[in-house]
Amino acid sequence: MKRVRTIIISMITALCVSLSAFGVYGAEAGSNPFLLGSSVTDTITAAKQLGILDDNMVTSDVVTRKELCRMIVRFYRASTGGTGITLSRSPFYDCDANEVTFCYENGIIEGIGDVTFAPDYFVSRQEAADIVVNAINACGANIIEPEKDFTLEYSDRGDIAEEYVKDISYLTSIDVINGYGGYFYPQSYITFEQAASMLVESYYQLMLSKISINGKQISLGDEEAEITEKFGQPSYKLEDGNKVIWVYKQYMTNFFFIGFCEGKVSEIFSNGNSFVYRGIASGSDVSDVDFGARAEISGNKAFYNDGYGIVQTGAFSLDNKINYVYASVHDSGAVHKISNSTMEKDTELLYDIINSERIKRGLPEFTKNTTVAAAAKQHSLNMGYWNYSDYTNRDGASPFERFDNRELDYIMASENIARVSGLVVEIYIEWMENPGSRSNLLTDYMDTVGIGMNISTSDKLIYATMDFLKLRS
Repeated sequence: MKRVRTIIISMITALCVSLSAFGVYGAEAGSNPFLLGSSVTDTITAAKQLGILDDNMVTSDVVTRKELCRMIVRFYRASTGGTGITLSRSPFYDCDANEVTFCYENGIIEGIGDVTFAPDYFVSRQEAADIVVNAINACGANIIEPEKDFTLEYSDRGDIAEEYVKDISYLTSIDVINGYGGYFYPQSYITFEQAASMLVESYYQLMLSKISINGKQISLGDEEAEITEKFGQPSYKLEDGNKVIWVYKQYMTNFFFIGFCEGKVSEIFSNGNSFVYRGIASGSDVSDVDFGARAEISGNKAFYNDGYGIVQTGAFSLDNKINYVYASVHDSGAVHKISNSTMEKDTELLYDIINSERIKRGLPEFTKNTTVAAAAKQHSLNMGYWNYSDYTNRDGASPFERFDNRELDYIMASENIARVSGLVVEIYIEWMENPGSRSNLLTDYMDTVGIGMNISTSDKLIYATMDFLKLRS
């Protein structure tokens, strides 16, 4: 009897392991999406590498409902790393294909009746748009609605069924579909080539928007509740009307901040040791990195532009290791910029970004000094008033003379200045890119600092000064 019980328990354990491995929705823990390299330049090659198309599919043939489900499951696997397998039984009497059941379970496609799927029916272009949007949702992406109705750009807008207008407008806004010669042809049947193109473009949208921090994915458009569930409460918040920055500095080597506008993620920044973007990991040698298709390369930086926003990742020229990632939505009004009401917190944020850079390189945090900060502030006020950028002020005083005037007793001193459009991240990147400014940020001798900012009333730019000193003990 004991042996029988043992066998039964073993069978149950094996079944649980099997269920755990596949899961109802096919997403495996620790699974990774497929990443296309920069050598892939055309849609058909991309579709074949992603597994969306195979050699048995004739690109000019029209697609059936069952065949589209098969393509969707392959798209899901490439985009999420999940299996795309379900253990559930089909609810349809005329089709028991696993890929159809998977798509039905995940809200990607419906039957034509309660128990009828019609697997061999062809799919119209407008129906395909609805199915692709549902697939993007099933992959965990956020649908950021366009501000206008893009279907109005199609000459045959009146032929589009109202139930599909929203989906077609969304896919048009993020360049997944563009129509042909100003027409969409909503009721025409979709071909394998057209379906593959929609899915490849959707794949790029998904890949461009997901950033992993501390092993947890985050995307532009995520809700505050999702961020709290993944990362907990921030160390502090910087509030700016309908915008707010959550700063996470519990572990300075894994520093990051997340910006929200009206409760949705509008910007993401990290210069810590734990971010990954499109397979590009913090600390990777630039020479070993393939920035992938769709990247605009500028030196050691790559820029990715998609329907959600712009993501920049890069290295600084002197060490050639991937150092930071910064994502922001297209709507610049949804991104926090330094203002007079937030300047104190913005200064604290800049200190934290710089100190996190130092700590991950094995250097101690700087010591803040109010007298040094006052000197820095005065110089930023001077530059902002006269709209210039220089270490010597309009009275001809050098940084050292300004320190002497405040009776600072120092052994060594230096200064960084910046003039930027409004982002704290801009100041950090500008200083890390400049060899002299970078040397000051990463000094192992000067340990006392002060930062002062000013917003010019004339050119509206941000003028920032950071002073570095080694004080006599």
